[in-house]
Amino acid sequence: MAALATDRAWCYINLMASIERSCGFSATSRTIYVRLEWLVEAALEVAGDLTSTGVWMRALLELADGARVIGAGGRLRAATSGETPFVYSNAINLAVLAALPSAEVLGGKKMESYWPEVQARIGQAARNSKSPAPLLKRLLVPEQAREEGAPPSPRLRRQLSEAGIQYSQGMALSLHGSLNQTI
Repeated sequence: MAALATDRAWCYINLMASIERSCGFSATSRTIYVRLEWLVEAALEVAGDLTSTGVWMRALLELADGARVIGAGGRLRAATSGETPFVYSNAINLAVLAALPSAEVLGGKKMESYWPEVQARIGQAARNSKSPAPLLKRLLVPEQAREEGAPPSPRLRRQLSEAGIQYSQGMALSLHGSLNQTI
């Protein structure tokens, strides 16, 4: 599936969608996969609205850091003043999702380290805009449940330990098939 993608972004979306759907980590007819730059484009458009969501989005984007554009050779580089960002920092990219109705973000252990910043940006934008803070719900994939419900083989556990790599949902899926019964 990933090999049929027209570029790296679609390749990653195809990979994640197939893994998450196979694992039972996506809600049928409710999970949408969108290219990040399209989400940023939509956020910039919404920020021009006079609605409370538009006012909140404008305040959020005023807090934005890490604005990047595609430079020479297709590599991301810091945006200069006046350039329309292609993407923002991870915290802002995720916070933008809060403007969607019933937004939920799937995450695991790594997300725990940056989730407080996402929530802080959402709250600060609400205070700055005097608009209610939209809710962005985090759906946590419990690491312990994955280990217990779909553990790595002893050989794989040893290889991961030697390489200093964590066991992932993709690895669990390749070993156990659908995970929606075990997690």
